[in-house]
Formats: sequence, C-alpha cells, structure tokens
Amino acid sequence: MTGANTESSEEADGRGTVARRRWRILAEALQRSSTRDASPDSVSTRKFQSFGLLSYETLGQDFYSVRCISSDLRVIVRLLRRDFSPSQLTGFNNTGNVCIWPSEEILTYYCLSNLKTFSEKSVLELGGGMTCLAGMLVAASGVPARMVLTDGNALSVSNVKVSLQKNSLPVETFARVLRWGVAEEVSPHQGKFDVAMCADW
Repeated sequence: MTGANTESSEEADGRGTVARRRWRILAEALQRSSTRDASPDSVSTRKFQSFGLLSYETLGQDFYSVRCISSDLRVIVRLLRRDFSPSQLTGFNNTGNVCIWPSEEILTYYCLSNLKTFSEKSVLELGGGMTCLAGMLVAASGVPARMVLTDGNALSVSNVKVSLQKNSLPVETFARVLRWGVAEEVSPHQGKFDVAMCADW
C-alpha cells in the first residue's frame, strides 16, 4: 500500500512539473522571449513520438531530407523551430506547426505503398500541417497529374512553400491556405480533385 501511495505521489509531482514548464513556455512566448531553453518534446501533449517509418538527414538551417522506409523517394522539408509568437498561438488551429505527427507518418507510408491510387489523378492534401509530407512525397513520385497541398494555418502553408522551393518535383504542386467552413476558400476546389488525402493525429 505504501509503495502505491509513493508512486502516486511521484506521478503527481511529475505532472505538476510538466504543468509548470508548460506555463513557463507560454509566459515566455507571450513576453516574446526565447523558448529554446525549455524542452518542448517533454511538455507537449504529444505522448507518442513516431512509428519509425521515416528517416531524417539533417541538412542544416532547419532543413531535413526525409524518406519513408517504404520508398527511396526523398524530399527536403523545413521543420520550424519551436518559438511561437502570441499571434501564432491563437486563431486557427496551429497543431500542425509543432511537428510531423504520427498520423502524417502513417498517411505517408500508406500513400507511398499505394501509389497507383494517385496515377494521373488531381490530388488534394487536406490539413497537411507544417510539411504536407505525404503530399510532397506523392508528388515526388511523379505519379499524380497535379498536387495541391493545404492547411488551415497560414504559417504552415508559408513553411510548405519554402520546402517546395527546395525541391524539384516532377508534378505541378501548389500550397494553399484552406480552412474548412470558409466558403471562399473551399469553393474554388470543389469538383476539381479526383483524390483527397488527409490524416488527423
């Protein structure tokens, strides 16, 4: 019984420490201070890091060459540093700006294992986050006719555009802001795609 109580107390202390670190990161972001001395991975709500389906090669300046284990295809992506301004912490969903989520990792693996699905098709990736990795690698295959990469967060889309400039993709590929429920952003895409791809964490 004593052991169980001690373990429970240690767990509570651990949660308290994590909560304090989260509040400190938020306070520093709101004060526009650097958050690099904190360890975001240990305080993020993202408890599961990876399925191990991706390999990364560091290229410097936040750029990485990324490959899925199911393919020899590689793309260069920029992974943003984890410094956030107050405006980036508010507004439309910003979870995609934090990392490549395991769901995007699985989507990438699935799509590259089923490339015939995209053959000569017009493809739309919805909510691709900070890298739109699955869509980028499908475009790198040269299989689809056209690829449009989207996210509801403008910072994510800006980051994807930077990544696109680092790659010579064989398929016409664009990045656009697309927020679900915003008619003027949704309507230009209606009826123009054969395949929509998306994953949620």
